[in-house]
Amino acid sequence: MSTFLELCQELRSELHLPGGGPSAVTNELGENMIIIRMIRDADLEIKKLWHDWNFLWAGEAAYSVTTSSGSNALSTTKPTNIGNYDLSSFYLDKTSSTPYRLTYVDWNKYSHVLKVGSQTSAVPSNFTIAPDKTVRVWPQADNTYTLTGEYWIKPAALTAPTQVSAIPEEHHRIIIVRAKIMYAEGEDAPEIAAGAAAEFDHLLEKLESDELPAQRQRRMARANEGTDTNRVIVQ
Repeated sequence: MSTFLELCQELRSELHLPGGGPSAVTNELGENMIIIRMIRDADLEIKKLWHDWNFLWAGEAAYSVTTSSGSNALSTTKPTNIGNYDLSSFYLDKTSSTPYRLTYVDWNKYSHVLKVGSQTSAVPSNFTIAPDKTVRVWPQADNTYTLTGEYWIKPAALTAPTQVSAIPEEHHRIIIVRAKIMYAEGEDAPEIAAGAAAEFDHLLEKLESDELPAQRQRRMARANEGTDTNRVIVQ
């Protein structure tokens, strides 16, 4: 398992740069400062490629709040690390003997159609995501229910030297390779960029196959058909 600092040191070694280090991820100068930035930016860029990477999943029923009787709003605000909700995962009292699966409606329908005029309290059947990523239910709740859902966390940059990327350990090589491409572009080193670009495509394909929904057969389909048309993107 490679830490942030170890990834930086590995990148410097692969680039065959003179000198040593970095020995920290802050207060470094020159080439070391560039290397640190490249690793941090490469890791974050890869994590931002897809909102529904498996490694960004917060966990089953990670979002758990209660409804407020007589209100469309919930008892607490959005999670601080929210990236995107799984819109198919919302339930009321999911683990009870009377679970209710909620149906998603877009904010415009909720705001301009459903929530117009006087409101009647009932068991909520719909939910929506407000522009600020808070959740609302409709109809307004007639009682207190436990609302649960799943979400993917918002990608965050590496900061601490001992921090480990959310990207699975077996795929950490892709961070190094993407950082090499970034370094080569900044330093006008096409000989580095050419080899790294080909390797990056291969590593990204493997990462997407392992860490995106409905992608397990992707490489097999490509091998058999020479195309990527069988790929299913789950939004």
